[in-house]
Amino acid sequence: MMSDNEEMQNDPIFGDSPILTIMPGGASQHNNGKGIHLKLTFYPFNNPAVSQCKNARHMQINAITQVHEDYSLREFIIKCLDTVEECDLLEFSSIYCYPDGLPHNKDEAEVKNSFDMTYSIQGTSDHNIWLCNTDNYEVMMTDVCLCKAPSLWVTITELEVAHDNAGSMTMLEMEMVTKRWLTNLMERNRSSSQTRRRRSSHEGMKSVTSVEEEEQNNIIISLQEGHVCEDCACANYGKYCVAIGPDGAKWQLQQSTRQSTAPMLHYLMPQTTSLASTPALSL
Repeated sequence: MMSDNEEMQNDPIFGDSPILTIMPGGASQHNNGKGIHLKLTFYPFNNPAVSQCKNARHMQINAITQVHEDYSLREFIIKCLDTVEECDLLEFSSIYCYPDGLPHNKDEAEVKNSFDMTYSIQGTSDHNIWLCNTDNYEVMMTDVCLCKAPSLWVTITELEVAHDNAGSMTMLEMEMVTKRWLTNLMERNRSSSQTRRRRSSHEGMKSVTSVEEEEQNNIIISLQEGHVCEDCACANYGKYCVAIGPDGAKWQLQQSTRQSTAPMLHYLMPQTTSLASTPALSL
């Protein structure tokens, strides 16, 4: 008969197998009825394909809970993984699926293993002992219960689960691929935005310059139209020229080929006219 502090749950993998979960304050003989003190350290899978900082420390998750000494190995594993919220690792766990050890016929066994477990008993020389089957677990529980203040430290290290025959990816790999895709998308969007801003700024500067050049061109055109030569005897007939000087010498008005894109006007002196005797002109 279960007490008020006990409840029945279905196994998350083998749903037809009930699990007895004893809540803190139950029938444990240790730690004032709360159970054996358990410190957990969980190391997520360290994907070598993901770039990391030099000398970066391996990420870890730490937690503290209590376990009942009457837990089976499967109950103990569920308690540990549920505490660190990693119960999805149960599906490919060889220690969970085969708590009594792998079957003799290896073809019948699922060789994948999603995590390894080691334990240390506080106050003893038992440190980093591999927990791999029911026999190891019973030895661990027997030894820890002999302590005056029983306390366990369990380390869980997530392992890479190989691809199946269909070539599907693990959940961790899918998550990493998704993160990498989102990062690349954000980088492309950021680069595209910067390019558009630079282009808009450049086009804005060009538009201001074009307006200034257009104003200069309009002024030059108006000056040219007012100086079209109508003298049939003039060598510049039909061209832009102006009669000036004491002898009425004509100066041809042409467009400059300077570097500026706006056409500039200057006067070309006739070859028969001396530069020294010609007054300076300016527009």
